[in-house]
Amino acid sequence: MLRFLFGESPREDNQELQEVFEAIRLAQDGLAEGRTKIHVAPEKMRLLELWCSGFIDGVNELEQSSYCAQRYAQLVTKPLLEDMSEQERYDYYRFVYFYKNGIIRVFSILDKLGYFMNEALGLQTEKMKIKYSFFTVLRNMYHNHLHKTLNEELYMLKTDHKTTLAKLRKQRNMEIHYINVDMMDDLIQVDDTEDRIVIENVKQNAQDLHAAYELVCRSLLKVFTYIKS
Repeated sequence: MLRFLFGESPREDNQELQEVFEAIRLAQDGLAEGRTKIHVAPEKMRLLELWCSGFIDGVNELEQSSYCAQRYAQLVTKPLLEDMSEQERYDYYRFVYFYKNGIIRVFSILDKLGYFMNEALGLQTEKMKIKYSFFTVLRNMYHNHLHKTLNEELYMLKTDHKTTLAKLRKQRNMEIHYINVDMMDDLIQVDDTEDRIVIENVKQNAQDLHAAYELVCRSLLKVFTYIKS
């Protein structure tokens, strides 16, 4: 949808996206027809079915944010704000917009996935912590030996992206939880010796967001392949 910003044609889904969407849709069909390993009350089954569409929308939105962040990062070439042309500053601010948007969507999808897993698989994570995250769900599965194969696969994905997730989580928390603190403060550094603003490596930040996007896709694929099998 947003590729028009760069004069490009609409996205053609790559193999990874196709596999994710297919797994979600097959699970959704299974929920509608009662052909999954999930056994919950009919009204909850309908709710889980509707959530599947939300995951497809969420991945689409995250992919677009990640793509736009990468494209705008490519247009930022100077490390100092004061050395940028007006156009490059606009491109930098657009990068920040899509980067922040992408970070929020990464953790939003993961937490919704954790809630979906908790309800669909009867994990009862709320007994461990009333307000829980995707990562709390994984800890619950590990400590109580629940769905061991799925838990091991998701834990390996999380471990492989540990550093990136920690960085993005910190920035997400700043963006959402701290009053009057913009994430721009975490993206820039002030050179006290010359009183100039030096931005962080936007290309690296864009790569981190893309890595988190891939984690989301692979986590969704693992969960929905497991559910529909």
